[in-house]
Amino acid sequence: MDFCFIDTLGLNITFDLIALQRNSQRYSTLLYQHEGILSADHNKIGNASSVEEEFNIFFTKAKEKNVDLALTPEYSCPWVVISSIISTPSKWPNEGKLWAIGCESITIESIKGIKKDFNQNNSIVYYDESVHTGTQRYLDPLVYLFQAQNNGTSKLVVIIQFKTHHMGVWSGGDVERNNLIQGREIYIIRNAVSSIYFMSLICSEVMNFGTELNQQKKQDIEWEDKPYLIFNPQLNPDPAHSDFVAFRKYVFQSNDKEIISLNWQINSKIGNIPMLLNNCSRSGSYIKSNEINLSDKRRIISNHKKGLYYFNNKKNRHTYLLSSEPHCFLIETPPVKISNAKPAQMRRDGPEIKEVFSFNGLKNSLISRDNVNDEHINYINSIGCQNEFLLDLNKCVLEKERLVCISTGDVNGQTGANWCNMENISSIIMEEDREINGRITVARNSGADSINIKRKFVEVVNELKTILDGKISFPDSIADLKSEDLILAYYDNSHVDNYRYNITTTEGEKRIATIAFLGAVPDATINEVYANIRKLFNNDNKNKERVIIFYKRGANVIAKYDVNAANLINTNDYDDTSILKENE
Repeated sequence: MDFCFIDTLGLNITFDLIALQRNSQRYSTLLYQHEGILSADHNKIGNASSVEEEFNIFFTKAKEKNVDLALTPEYSCPWVVISSIISTPSKWPNEGKLWAIGCESITIESIKGIKKDFNQNNSIVYYDESVHTGTQRYLDPLVYLFQAQNNGTSKLVVIIQFKTHHMGVWSGGDVERNNLIQGREIYIIRNAVSSIYFMSLICSEVMNFGTELNQQKKQDIEWEDKPYLIFNPQLNPDPAHSDFVAFRKYVFQSNDKEIISLNWQINSKIGNIPMLLNNCSRSGSYIKSNEINLSDKRRIISNHKKGLYYFNNKKNRHTYLLSSEPHCFLIETPPVKISNAKPAQMRRDGPEIKEVFSFNGLKNSLISRDNVNDEHINYINSIGCQNEFLLDLNKCVLEKERLVCISTGDVNGQTGANWCNMENISSIIMEEDREINGRITVARNSGADSINIKRKFVEVVNELKTILDGKISFPDSIADLKSEDLILAYYDNSHVDNYRYNITTTEGEKRIATIAFLGAVPDATINEVYANIRKLFNNDNKNKERVIIFYKRGANVIAKYDVNAANLINTNDYDDTSILKENE
């Protein structure tokens, strides 16, 4: 990989792309999760049938919405669409806008024809002409399109970057390995040395990035000092592969970096075989920032309803995964680094979905949608979930995450009210080394580990339903509740109690008790979880006495509880200093 600033390519151009400005205003992005049937052989990697109309509609939408950044995934866009855009000024991106387009493969002869046909008065076409074919047959191109000034004239700039490393030899990667003409140059776009820097790494190039970016190259491109927005267009059956996880971990060793990943849509196929493993495209944004306001649950919930799901990776890292099902997302995001503003205006609050679109049945129109189904209710119902709260479409998704965490005894080692804060909810935490989706409310983007976590949650809430229904295992500390019909749930104002009590009546009335089920685990684990949950109550001794841990020995359900606890039906005693007053 040779990293090249485009302002050093001798093109004699100047421009000011809005997505690369360091102002306080957010930039807008239109992302396209392409749905198609892939054909991959010795002659071409691309669509098996015509998709020109879908791409024309997408670019028309990009113009209509006047987005600052328009992105498509690897191997997706036909070259006839690119040629039509270049030759028709009315189709060009507006001034200040950048389009980064993953295109179908192309031969050396065809790319030469593109330059011959279009490197004329009103456009500038550039690509690395030093690439060598050998026995390989085609290139994997990414096309940048934007307007720039050249000798006082506005021109369309067309920069074509070629993939430098073939994908791994899994999921059919040998076809690309055997036929790909590997490129050499990775282009870096910047308005000026003080702007944000934009770079694209095409799919599997990320596996080689850490090795290629040696110390000298880091210095040459000012990697440690400059803010970088990195686009990773993919045609990737396994986007959660460990090499892609390792790439993101490597990037976030440095500050002021963000990654946008974009893959094909969930219904895409390779021939007759589903393209995506584990029902998962893993398109989305990866951000490192200590400024994300996690106390504002409204943004997280609003994004969730439109198909953008939040995960916390610790160490000021945040992952926003898109639903794999819609075709198109309009998102607004603060710049990677803000400098041209007052301190009070410089806070970065993460991405916000403004609109989400899907093609109609004829695929001749992108239809705006109000909501995107996260499929969690269908999924947990399919594996036998019997909990009314989890199966209720109207219940808050974040409350569902808290419910399954406290009910399994996983309060993340927290004390007092902090356990229920967004950054501490265990199921929302996605460890940076593995990036496993542990959320009960995000059914897609799942692998085997994710499925096991969700299965455990469902098994636990079902066991607790059996315990609450039968009441045979109720200890003396909650004997007063034996006469009531109870469910595992949160009452409507559970936030005032920091989500510590997870039992209500069937009418939704609050009851003072916190229960968890651990199954057949060692005594040491039982004692540890019991102590951890009791820590949530700080000095609130009355309610601490109402913590019960159920576990199994053989077929018997046994309760660990405070044998000295007095029964009580209701109380308002809790730690007033630790109330988290939030409304979701």
